[in-house]
Amino acid sequence: LITEALRGAGAILRNEQGVDFMPQYDARASLAPRDIVSRAIMSEIKKSTIQHIFLDATVLSRSTIQQHFPNIQLACSQKLGIDIHQQWIPVIPVEHYACGGIQVDAFGKAIGVDALYAIGEAASTGLHGANRLASNSLIEGIVFAKWGAAKMIEALKENDTLQKMIFNFKPITIKKMDRAFVQHTVSNYAGIEKTNAGLQTGFNELTQAYHQASTLTHWTIEDWENNVLCQVGMMLFKDALSQTENKGVFFNVDLEKI
Repeated sequence: LITEALRGAGAILRNEQGVDFMPQYDARASLAPRDIVSRAIMSEIKKSTIQHIFLDATVLSRSTIQQHFPNIQLACSQKLGIDIHQQWIPVIPVEHYACGGIQVDAFGKAIGVDALYAIGEAASTGLHGANRLASNSLIEGIVFAKWGAAKMIEALKENDTLQKMIFNFKPITIKKMDRAFVQHTVSNYAGIEKTNAGLQTGFNELTQAYHQASTLTHWTIEDWENNVLCQVGMMLFKDALSQTENKGVFFNVDLEKI
């Protein structure tokens, strides 16, 4: 995971042959938005013998890297043994499965749900469009955290809504779920490029696995997390199948044909 700011500073994306391929996909080349860049990278990987492409930061001056990206330089050196002044960085896109799922107002308060606030990538604010660029999300998270906290304190002083709310938690069934299977299914069928058939297959596989899994009488936090991941995965597939247009990081190949 390498910051997009490296591209912003002038680093170039290159394929296995060392070709600066982005101009073939977008006039903005390596400065194109993440959704376009991600799909272009996956297209290049499909034509490649390796499962990644490269980010060439050797075009940047040493002073630029040392001043603005010292942690990236250190991480690449320590974890990969790469000197980014002289060597290209192997990269792949990070998949953002679900962004902006909770509709909120200008202060982070969920619309239609009492006493719930959401900020960052979980929130749908509309401030930064559908791409949820990393630096924008961080700024939004910081600002909304401040605004949201102030509103929550104000709301608690004005009324006792929280004290009056009754939470009826039903006993939940925890099943023996394979986390790796859930992760692979979502990554395989709901990744950067989706298809209707793939989404339906992924939904069917997760649903079947959940219903066929044995119920645990004694379970751990990890078991609970695995069940949550599976439930979120099923909802993600179901929601993706209901989408009628491509927007931002959501891209279904079949919708392009309509």
